[in-house]
Amino acid sequence: MMTPRAGRQGDALMDTNVTAGASAKGGSTQTRAAAERAARGANASDLDAWLEQVEAMGELKRITAEVDPDLEAATITYLVGSEKSPALLFENIKGHPGHRALYNMVGCNLSRFCLMIGEKPVDHPLQAVQILQRKMGRKMAPKEVPAASAISGQNILEGDAIDIRMFPAMRMWPLDGGKYLGTGDAVVTKCPDTGRINVGTYRMMIKGPREIGVYTSPGKDATLDREKWWKLGKPMPIAAAYGIDPLLFLVAATSLPKLRNELGGLLPAYCRDSLA
Repeated sequence: MMTPRAGRQGDALMDTNVTAGASAKGGSTQTRAAAERAARGANASDLDAWLEQVEAMGELKRITAEVDPDLEAATITYLVGSEKSPALLFENIKGHPGHRALYNMVGCNLSRFCLMIGEKPVDHPLQAVQILQRKMGRKMAPKEVPAASAISGQNILEGDAIDIRMFPAMRMWPLDGGKYLGTGDAVVTKCPDTGRINVGTYRMMIKGPREIGVYTSPGKDATLDREKWWKLGKPMPIAAAYGIDPLLFLVAATSLPKLRNELGGLLPAYCRDSLA
């Protein structure tokens, strides 16, 4: 079963809720974060908070002209993404009224990367790498969110009601076989032997209203998990998240030791006070 809320395509995060909100002053970090989320609305996410800050930095370009999801959006992104450039928020996607897509989320921009990990901008990429290295050495227990208050549970479709084509997935390259919701995603798999949870970022192509093809390269954790499940004669449980916090995308794109529980152990260690 898939529970779509917002979708994300080929290095483009699908986002449907970007609304400006006031920041709370004073109080604890948790209190301020809760107040900021309330100001943005019940359906706001950490991606919304990140986008607000990116826009305040002058590094978000809203594109209101109609853009075709078949090659045009990807071409625009390719033309601007080879050098320092703003994040691109397409707000008028042909055939998908009400949906938006975020491209060039970080690109070649060091300041947006620093914002992603909750740090002030630095002058050199090596400084950012050193900061990230220190963060990865931290151990923190994950915080469980009650199912009743989880954003992912607000809009649930099951069975024949699912049509993943509702999301503005893009065709990125002329020889692509279809439209892609990945790779700016977080794909969660589990090792049947150890219970280790892996979070990866993989290409996901829409094949039909309720079917997505997932490509995992040889040797990748999701590939190893899949082979173990199939050896047991069972389908592999898999969950995919789109329109995600950029921090989760970073975790998904990071290669780590095979036995490390990425969702339960690594993500909390990255956590930043600014968006926590």
